Amino acid sequence: MKKIKYNRALVIILLLVNSFIFAQDKWEYSDLTPKQTVKSHLYFLERQNYNPTISSYTIGGNYTRTEKKALAVKLKDILLKHKINVDEILDKRWSIVNRRKYVLFSDMPEIYLSRKDGKWQYSQETSEFIDSIYSSYYLKIKKDNNFNSELKSIINKNSFNHKQVKINNLKKESNVGSEKESNSKNIFDVNLSTPYNTIVSHLLFLDDSIFRPDLAAKTINFSDEDTLFAEDLAIKLKQIYLGANGFVFNIEQLSKDTNFIDTLTNKHIYYPNINYPKLFLEKIGDKWLYSRITSKLINSVHKDMYSEDAEQIFSFADNFKKLAGINKDNIVFYNIKLWQIYMFLYFFIIWLAIYVINLYIVKYIILQILKNSRYKKIIYKIIKTSTLIIFWYITRTYIPSFGVNMDLSNLLHKFVNVFIIFQNTLVSIYLVDFIKFRFTKETIATSTQGLIIFMTLIVKTIIFITSLLFLIKALDFNLVNVLAGLSIGGFAIALGAQDTIKNFFGSLMIFADKQFSVGDYIVSDNISGTVEEVGLRTTKIRTFHNSVLVIPNSKLADNSIDNMGRRKYRRYNGKFVINFGTPTDKINNLIEKTKEYIANSDITRKDFYMVYVNNFSTYGIEMLVYVFFVTNDWEIEMKEKHELIEFILDTAIELKIEFAIPPK
Repeated sequence: MKKIKYNRALVIILLLVNSFIFAQDKWEYSDLTPKQTVKSHLYFLERQNYNPTISSYTIGGNYTRTEKKALAVKLKDILLKHKINVDEILDKRWSIVNRRKYVLFSDMPEIYLSRKDGKWQYSQETSEFIDSIYSSYYLKIKKDNNFNSELKSIINKNSFNHKQVKINNLKKESNVGSEKESNSKNIFDVNLSTPYNTIVSHLLFLDDSIFRPDLAAKTINFSDEDTLFAEDLAIKLKQIYLGANGFVFNIEQLSKDTNFIDTLTNKHIYYPNINYPKLFLEKIGDKWLYSRITSKLINSVHKDMYSEDAEQIFSFADNFKKLAGINKDNIVFYNIKLWQIYMFLYFFIIWLAIYVINLYIVKYIILQILKNSRYKKIIYKIIKTSTLIIFWYITRTYIPSFGVNMDLSNLLHKFVNVFIIFQNTLVSIYLVDFIKFRFTKETIATSTQGLIIFMTLIVKTIIFITSLLFLIKALDFNLVNVLAGLSIGGFAIALGAQDTIKNFFGSLMIFADKQFSVGDYIVSDNISGTVEEVGLRTTKIRTFHNSVLVIPNSKLADNSIDNMGRRKYRRYNGKFVINFGTPTDKINNLIEKTKEYIANSDITRKDFYMVYVNNFSTYGIEMLVYVFFVTNDWEIEMKEKHELIEFILDTAIELKIEFAIPPK
C-alpha cells in the first residue's frame, strides 16, 4: 500500500516537472530583437508548434503569404544545416555594428535581418537569395540542373489557369434580410453572420455600458490553449484598434457580405485594414471569426504598440470614472461621457500649467543664469518647445484610455500628431538658429559667417518641406498622390519662376566660388558698397551714401566683381609739388626723412615703397610718395594716410621748404 502511494507521488512529481519544462519552452511570437525574430521563425516550424503562417511573418519582402511560408520553411533548413545557435544571437533592439542590420553568419552575408518600424525581419535581399542558397547549399543542386526552371514553368502555367477563374461579386443588399433579423434579436446575442457584424459585436460588447468580454471573445477563433486568456485577448484586440496611429477603418464601410471572398487569395478572408495584415477574419462554417492566426498574434502586435505600459495606460481612466461617480456614464455631448470630459480637462490643465511655468518660472531662471549670454532667448525657446513635445507624446500614448469611438479616437490622433509635427518643426528651427549664433561670432571669419547664414536658410527650407510631408501623412492623405501632384505643380511653378531659380543657383555659385562675403567692399557694374547680407535670392549692399542696394544674385554671379575687401594692402599714391627755387639738399633731406618714417611705421609695407622726385610740373618740382598700408579697413587707411601727410608737412616747415601754389 505504501509502495502504491509512493508511486503515485512520484508520478505527480514527474508530471509537475514535465509541465514546468513545457511551460518554459512555450514561446509567443515576437520580432522586437534579432534573437526573438529568429526564435519565432524556428519555433513555429517545430513539429509540436507547427504553424508556418505565423513563422512567415518573419520574412520580409513583397511576397504573398503562401510564398513567404515556403521561404520560411526553406530558410529554416538552411539555418539548421549551418548549425545556428539562437542563444548567441543579439537580444537587443539595436544592433551594435549597424543599428538596422544584423548578419547571422559572417561566411554567408546574404542572410541578415533588417530593422524597420521597430521590428526585425529577414531582409528583402535575404528573401531573394533563399531559393538559390537552398538549391546550392542545402539541396546541392548543380547549376546545369534544369529542375528549377521546369518547376517554375509549371507553377506559372497553373497560376495562369487560376487567373481564368471568374469570381462573382455578391451584392451587399443580399444581406438586408439577415440584418433585420439580427436587429430583432436580444442585444446579448453575438452576430457572426458577416465581417461587419462580427467586428461590431466585438466592439459593442467591450463598451463600458455593456462590457461583456466573454461575449466579445466569441468573435475570435481561439486555439484550445488560448481559451483560458480569451477575454484578455479580446480586450487587447480592441486596444490595438484604439492605439493605432492613423486611420483604422470606417465601420459603415466594412463588408456586410455573408460570402465575402478575398480577391487575392480567393478565400473567405477579410482584412479590416490592410496595414495590419496580422489581424484578419475568416469564415468558418456560416460564421465570420477573427482567425486563429490573429488570436496567436494579438499579444505580439499589442506588445509592439504598448510595450509593458498597456495596463497602466488603460487603468489610468479608472481614476476619472471614480471621480465622476454614479454619473460617469452620463452623456454630455457628441456621445462623450462625463468622466471623459474630466479626462480632457485634466490634460488641458497640465498643458496650461506647463505653458505658465515656462512663461514665468523657466524664462526667469534662464534669463538670470544666462544674463549676459547672446544665447539666452534661443535656449529658452528650445526648452519651452521641448517640454511641450514631451507633453504631446505622453498625451498621444494615453489617447486609447479615453475610450472614445473609432472616429473620434482617429481625430484625436490626427490632432495630437499635427501638434507634435508643429513643435518638432519649431525646435528644429531653434536648434538651427542656435548653431547659426554659435558660428557667427565676431571671432569667426566673415566669409564663414556668410556661408553659415546661407546654409541655415537651406536647412530651414528642408525642415519645412519635411514637416509638410509628415503633416500630409498624419492627416491620412495619400502621400504618393500628393507628391505626384507636387511634381506636376512644381514643373509649372518652375516655368513661372525661372528668375527665382536662377537667383538661387546664383547664390550657390557665389558661395561655391567665394567671390565675396558679408563685410567685403565690392565694385561691380557701376555698383559699389559693403556687402551686408547674402540671401537665397538677393544680396544687400550698403553704399557710400548709406543707402541699401538689393541686387539679384544671378546678376552678381554673371558680372565681374572687384572685391576691394580682399585687398591685403591699401595703396597711397601722393604727389607733392615743391617750389622751383628749393635747394636739392633740402629736397633730399625731406625725401630721406619721409622714407625713414615709412620704414619705422607699424602698418606700412616694408619690402616695397618709393619716395622720389618724380617730375617737373607746371608750377614746381613734383615729389612722389608711393606706399602701401597693411590693412583692409578703410578707416585705418585714412588715419595712417592722415598721419603720413601730416609728417611730410611738419618736416617741410622744419626744413623751410615751401610747396608750390597754383596762381589764381
